[in-house]
Amino acid sequence: IQLYARMDDDFTPADLSQAAAAGNIAIYRHSPAQRLLRDIADERLLISGFPQYSARQLLHKRVRYWCQAEIAVKGVLRQLDQPLTAVRPVLELAHLRLYLAFSSGTDPARVEAWHKALLALQRSGEFDALYFEWFGAKASLPEAEVLWHSH
Repeated sequence: IQLYARMDDDFTPADLSQAAAAGNIAIYRHSPAQRLLRDIADERLLISGFPQYSARQLLHKRVRYWCQAEIAVKGVLRQLDQPLTAVRPVLELAHLRLYLAFSSGTDPARVEAWHKALLALQRSGEFDALYFEWFGAKASLPEAEVLWHSH
């Protein structure tokens, strides 16, 4: 989860308190970003119903920063017909792990089949290519592992 600024804003805050002092932050309601920013004064946050609205606030210079999970930025900007170069990350707030979840009743053989298929995609480079196509960034994810499954 990062704070993003417009590409034409050359200020890079050293930390979250400096960012909040420099301008308002757009977030969307009930997002992981909202939980991360719970200590920021309410008057510094512009909370909207959807990430697209938050991105628009940044692009139209109504806020200085947009707080968003990196994985969603390209898709949100694409929906707004904006290039990825319209914004730039200025401060990482959290690093989240991605995962696939299966219900507890899922056959362990099915979970293992998914795991093997995901490993094959990662090892072939196809996963990285798909990740870049959809999210506009390098995947830089560790090799997939099964964290837990029922027997």
